[in-house]
Amino acid sequence: MKRGVEWLCFTECLRFARRHRRYFGIFLVLYGRSLLRWRKMRAARVGYAFLQLFDDYMDGDRTWDGSLDALAARMQAEWDSGVFAGDIPLSQLGEVFWKELEATPEGRTDVYALLQAMHFDSQRRVQRLLLDEKTLHAHLHRTFYHSVDILLVVSGLQTRAREVPGLVKALAWCSVVRDFEDDVKAGIVNVPQKVVEAVRAHAGAGEEASITMQTPDVAAWLKEEHERVKEHLTQSRAELAEVSVREPEAAKLLGVFQRSVESYASR
Repeated sequence: MKRGVEWLCFTECLRFARRHRRYFGIFLVLYGRSLLRWRKMRAARVGYAFLQLFDDYMDGDRTWDGSLDALAARMQAEWDSGVFAGDIPLSQLGEVFWKELEATPEGRTDVYALLQAMHFDSQRRVQRLLLDEKTLHAHLHRTFYHSVDILLVVSGLQTRAREVPGLVKALAWCSVVRDFEDDVKAGIVNVPQKVVEAVRAHAGAGEEASITMQTPDVAAWLKEEHERVKEHLTQSRAELAEVSVREPEAAKLLGVFQRSVESYASR
């Protein structure tokens, strides 16, 4: 990888880390592991920088002077073709990441699907879109299915997300609950349309419907989801036990996320 792009990757990762302690933890792990295996960890470093930067633009955490739809369409087209203009940091990072995945074309497919999912979140945010329950769950599952796949690919592992569906569902739940308030403020409402409509119906005349985790209709739905995640975590433990037989390193990596969700679910 060109020195300029390596430096770009580092500065972007550092910028993420300064914004939120969650990203600071990722930064420490990513570059800490890279010290002893710099070349092997290249795909993980540049992939994280590329995808997180794209997500920041789509979420509005980073300002883009232009149409987000046009930016998303451009990056999807560049990724699909493998031809990158390289005139902006996102394109420069994307080109290097694309080349890093040359030996794993399924990884490239996962990245393309994740770019689409993140773009859809941008459209949800800007247009204040509400989804029915089936569509919402499908979108969240798609997002984390491909995220887990990419993690496994850049880690050089053979296990795939299809082997741990319980963990994928648990991660989707954790993301909704962990980021609920921030997402709502940004315009992304991760509760079904019917729940939002119930909140509006129960609001008094002239009152603005409040979508918070404490709103009765929202709280009731989140409680149901919390009961479901217990089942997902039980399923995931069994799946990881099977993975540990075939690929212990994959089970060890995914186990970190399993324990994190379990900890969050026990609060």
